[in-house]
Amino acid sequence: MASDQRLTKQDRLRSRKDFAEVFAARCSRSDGLLTIYVGGNGGDSCRVGIQVSRRVGNAVRRNYLRRRIREAFRASKSRLLPGLDIICIVKPQAGRDCAGLAESFFALIAAATEKHRRKEAGSRPQPGPGAAER
Repeated sequence: MASDQRLTKQDRLRSRKDFAEVFAARCSRSDGLLTIYVGGNGGDSCRVGIQVSRRVGNAVRRNYLRRRIREAFRASKSRLLPGLDIICIVKPQAGRDCAGLAESFFALIAAATEKHRRKEAGSRPQPGPGAAER
């Protein structure tokens, strides 16, 4: 793998504060395999954080699922909106059936990103009818 395709430290959410900010944005989507949270980071690149509980399986299985999600993120990074932070939480069902993990990831990212965009557009104050006269 070429070095330009690897996920660097700048591509990952690493601190508790970063995770807390994304959870606070409250833009999420979920299905039987994954839960995705999306928040803005104010930068020009996307970052990903992955959480896999011990309930999903042993360490080998959890790391396998993390690698699959990192690869799905790496493959789709160029298509995502810049300035997004993404948290992917793997559900225990994914430990038994991970065939549709990448498809689930892509679909949930699209849905959560759309929800985040609508929320961001609605949170900006819109100028009133007499705003131009002030």
